[in-house]
This record gives sequence, C-alpha cells and structure tokens, in this order.
Amino acid sequence: MNGMTEGCIAGGTLPGGASGSMEECYENLVAAIVKQAVRDYERILVQLFSRPAGEKQIRLNMEKVELEVFFHSAWYGTLTDIDGDRLIRTVRSHALDKTKEMVRKKHQKRLKEMEMGMSANG
Repeated sequence: MNGMTEGCIAGGTLPGGASGSMEECYENLVAAIVKQAVRDYERILVQLFSRPAGEKQIRLNMEKVELEVFFHSAWYGTLTDIDGDRLIRTVRSHALDKTKEMVRKKHQKRLKEMEMGMSANG
C-alpha cells in the first residue's frame, strides 16, 4: 500500500503532514478512479489508431466501449461533475495528437536512416 492509502485506512497522517480525513480519502479515491479510466481510455484509443487487426482490435474496441459506458453511467455522475461526453472528446483529441506525434517521429527516424544509407553508398 502507498502512504496515502495507509493514512486513509488508519485515519492517520498523509505524506506531507496532511490529515487523512474520510472526505479527503474519498476525494483521493474518486480522483484516482477517474484518472485511471482516462489513462486507460487514452491508451486504448492510441492502440486503436494504430489499426490493430483480429482479436486485438476486438478486445480494444470492447474495452473502449466499456469505458465509454462508464463515462456515461450514473456512478460516474456521482463521482464527478465532469461531463462524460466532453471528457471523451478531449481524450480522443489528445490521443489523436499523441498518435500523430508518434507517427511523425517514426517517419523522421526512417528518413534519417535513409539519408544515412544514401550517404554511406554515395
């Protein structure tokens, strides 16, 4: 367990000397749940943007839909007041930007390798 969880369970002190009140513990847990869902959703989208095939594509699409259902669920609505549709759009945009950057870097690396090959042959 990390120090934050231990402080919340024991009602003790959190790292940095903060008090581990139940409200703070609840807020930390809620934030961790939402942040992890966002990280998972972005990771899945980046993988889907790379056009996987077969079972991997099916699995990723299922996980994507599960997270989208979560972002629209009543439980999500009790955890946060962040609009689920807005969050989905924002994460999709960020994942697309991240994927474009990965592709750009990959192409730059290939061009550099080609240039090095041409100068070695020429």
